[in-house]
This record gives sequence, C-alpha cells and structure tokens, in this order.
Amino acid sequence: MPNSDFTVEDFCKDPNFIHWVLSPTDESNRFWQSFMADFPHKVADIQLAIDYVRTIRFREIEPSEQDLARLKQRIWNDIEQPAGNRIAERRSDLNQPVRIVQWYQRPYWAAAAVIVLVMSIGLGWGLSGKFLPDLSDGLRQNSGD
Repeated sequence: MPNSDFTVEDFCKDPNFIHWVLSPTDESNRFWQSFMADFPHKVADIQLAIDYVRTIRFREIEPSEQDLARLKQRIWNDIEQPAGNRIAERRSDLNQPVRIVQWYQRPYWAAAAVIVLVMSIGLGWGLSGKFLPDLSDGLRQNSGD
C-alpha cells in the first residue's frame, strides 16, 4: 500500500495505482481520493505519475500462426535430436572446434587431490606419535595410584 514516502517512481510501479489509473472503480476512486486528502503534499507526484502511466501504453502482441508453427517445429526438433548433436551444431555455427575435456583434466580434480594428499600426510604424521603427546604415560601414572 502506498504511504507518504512514495515517489513518482513508486506510484508508477504500484500495480494498484496503475490499475486505478487505467481502469478506475468506485472503490479505487474512494481510496485514492482519501489518500490525496490525507497527504496533500503528494497530489503533484500523483498527477505526474498518472500522466506517466497514461503515456506508456503496454501492448500485447499475439504471435502469428506462422510464428507458432515455427516455434513448435523447433521444439520438436530439439526434443528428437540428442543433446550432444545440438551442442555440436551450435559450436560448429561459431566455426570453433569442439573440445572435450576429460574429468581428470579439470583443475578442481587436481586441487581436490592435493587437499587429500596434504590431509593424509598430516593425519599420518599425527598418528605416528611425533605430533600427539604420548598418552600412555598418563594412563600408567593413573593406574599406579
């Protein structure tokens, strides 16, 4: 709902305002008359927004039968044709060779392998006892008490 902070742009974007300007009803007339009475400083903005909305004409375009038939044929062609062929056709249109990259040639696999390697070395070093303190001394001392 509009408020006293609305700008001309806000009024022009408000669907209720647009509907009122283009197709007013008794209820919408009452609402907007009341709004202008409550916020008289917005009357100039409302008038400007009304002019903008009336100036802009939104026109619906119906596609021709020929356009619809062409679109249907294109959709059916895309459905019947395997995805790989469509990609190759589009790429060949650009006169560029199709380059197939294997999974192991992608950089994120190399990064994942390095991370796994570093984590394995760290885990092996930690479990070797060189990094973690020897807990067996503490256990022997507690059991001897």
